[in-house]
Amino acid sequence: MLKTVVSIKTFIYNILFPTLPGKDGAGAVTDDLEIQILSVDNVLGLYGLSDVYEDRFTFFHDGRYVVDNKDGKSMMGVVYAMINHGQNIRVVSADTQSLPLADVIYTPKSDAKWEIKKGDFEVAAATGNVKFTDKTQLILTEYLAYKDAGTFVILKELTENYMNIALGIHTEPSIIDKPTLLFHMSLTAE
Repeated sequence: MLKTVVSIKTFIYNILFPTLPGKDGAGAVTDDLEIQILSVDNVLGLYGLSDVYEDRFTFFHDGRYVVDNKDGKSMMGVVYAMINHGQNIRVVSADTQSLPLADVIYTPKSDAKWEIKKGDFEVAAATGNVKFTDKTQLILTEYLAYKDAGTFVILKELTENYMNIALGIHTEPSIIDKPTLLFHMSLTAE
């Protein structure tokens, strides 16, 4: 569990950190967490977003959580950004079908919290309700990696050097409250 690793830990999505083979990519919202499309190194750079991402995510032992978006901008799901923050979008992925993200001016909550829940839970996904069995869910009141409609995060692996997670991404405007895909990402520890 995150709380037992250290009392304070900061993670970043480091574009220079190579993807972890078989751990980073995208897939359907399913209990098996299968990665159907593997990520590549510097995926943000390939889609024109490498210069815009410097966010830091700090977890404190007492449940406080701080998102430090160094440049006043945050990565967001492009559909969520267009619906809720359209006037603040600064850069959009060069291919939103492959990488549906945008860089948006945004101020994170100053009173964000985090907790871990292990066990079974259900998510209302675009394909219907999906039951997840014996997973570790990271419950957040602010985003991790990118902001989207909801903060559905599964903690797949945690070491002293990185955190590997699966996050819901919403790509259909008509069902913005339901994730259509899971992005599998690794964030490095500072």
